[in-house]
Amino acid sequence: MNPKKSIFFSMKNILNFKSLSILMAIATAFAITQACVTKDDLTKDFSLRIDLDLIKVPMSLQIIDGNFASGMSPKDVTIELVGPDKDKFYSTIGEKKIVVTEGFVDLAVRKVDAPTPQKPLKLTIIARAPGYLRTIKTFTLTSTDKTQFEAMSMVNLTNPPAGVTVKKGTVTVGANGAVATTLATSPTTSREGVSVEIPAGTLFKDKDGNVLTGTVEATMVHFDNQDPASLAAFPGGLFVNSSKDVTGVNIGSGQFTTMGLLSLDMTVGGKEVKGFSGTGVKVAMELNETSINPEKGRAIAVGDSLPVWSLDETDNSWVKEKVGVVTGTATNMKLSYDQNHLSFWNLDYFYGPNCWQSGTVTVAGVAVPGNYYVEVVNASTNQILKSLYMYLANGETLNFYNAPSGLNYYFRVNTGYYYYCPGTILGTSTQFQLCAGNATANFNNFTVGGSSATLTTKATAVATCTGKPYVRLSPSMTVYYKEANSPCAYWLYGGSMVSGNYVSTSFKPGKTYDIMVILGWFPVQFKRTIPATASGTYQIDFNIEMPSTMCAYF
Repeated sequence: MNPKKSIFFSMKNILNFKSLSILMAIATAFAITQACVTKDDLTKDFSLRIDLDLIKVPMSLQIIDGNFASGMSPKDVTIELVGPDKDKFYSTIGEKKIVVTEGFVDLAVRKVDAPTPQKPLKLTIIARAPGYLRTIKTFTLTSTDKTQFEAMSMVNLTNPPAGVTVKKGTVTVGANGAVATTLATSPTTSREGVSVEIPAGTLFKDKDGNVLTGTVEATMVHFDNQDPASLAAFPGGLFVNSSKDVTGVNIGSGQFTTMGLLSLDMTVGGKEVKGFSGTGVKVAMELNETSINPEKGRAIAVGDSLPVWSLDETDNSWVKEKVGVVTGTATNMKLSYDQNHLSFWNLDYFYGPNCWQSGTVTVAGVAVPGNYYVEVVNASTNQILKSLYMYLANGETLNFYNAPSGLNYYFRVNTGYYYYCPGTILGTSTQFQLCAGNATANFNNFTVGGSSATLTTKATAVATCTGKPYVRLSPSMTVYYKEANSPCAYWLYGGSMVSGNYVSTSFKPGKTYDIMVILGWFPVQFKRTIPATASGTYQIDFNIEMPSTMCAYF
């Protein structure tokens, strides 16, 4: 009797390599008992093809240094998943172990948990790295038809982004409380500064209310409300996942128009300070006089009311602590408030609640269809709501789920790839509302230039193990690329590979590219040159040799 030459396993009943190894052992034992063959004979002719068809990848996340000129990603990044849907996420090989590799992490779900507009998945991610300020962001996922590409910027505390100022200092705290101290930033790239006054006798407490004494190490990070790099690195984001008013009532999701944000972290002997006695520390945050008060429709002015919010990092929800009043002069305005606990504190005007599903926004007047970097901009304040790398063509329809209501927006189109490589502005669209039924974003007021997609690149990928020719993995993962001699130093999003198959219009004839995929936590890079004569459809293949740590599962 002869065994079958090949066996195909789809991922319909299994999720990870441990399950695969058990399944493989059972299959081998069964075949040996049913056939007149040895184990060696069986594996010699056995072909185990593993098609990860149960794993879907709704989001690919890139974590970068907020100082875009560095072209770097933070090292040793760890992420924490928060929220009710956190347990539904896996690595792309079905492991619960999720690792950031080369600044990237692909987040996968089981096919039965795939998000839809009617049943979205909401995920909050907290990212930490040595030498960087932690950051937090919430994502709403509504589809697995296309992988949603997102990015998080982290502030390097020794080389911060434009618009972000870092100040470190110490405070002495004895049995009778703190020695009176004032910490203040010296703005460089930012026009605004912030000072924190610690009154004499203030007690410092940990999360359990225990009083801490000794030398307090303090780090202040101030974000201005003007520079795009500062706004991109804004912890929590300007899109509000959830919020509560001063009485504790949930007022839902919405959008912030920020006047500035402060992060204040303190430790005593390695223990985190979480609160203070009395009313706490006294904060005075300077304001940019060119900032727009959206409630008044004019520049902010002395006497204006300005809400003060703090961030609850357990679920990325903002809490309205109080409402302050702007003081000072027309060219030297500030807002002062007492802060009784440590977290991110933010001066913001809030719009909400959001509408769950927007009306349809139809694109018109695009002279040259193709992929473009597009910013969705608040027409009143010129702050960016969302950044997208998307395909623009006449008749394309777009939906922005959980979008702010009652505000006008416009598209700003750029030559680049994403907010860290924006390129130059090509032009803008007409204004539209995201929640006002059907709308049109018309580009007839200028000509969108750029290269249209003239080449379709198809690729197949197979991952194998040395010494185990019977293992052939058809992976689902995100493809990233860099164009040789490009001014953008970062890896760019190139689309999704599903069960070993990939189709893209990102690549152009006559160009050389570095291409990277991440299988689980294992990065693989290729270099490919697309011939100048290539046209129509061009085929390339990726043969991936898996590391021994992965192959040990089979």
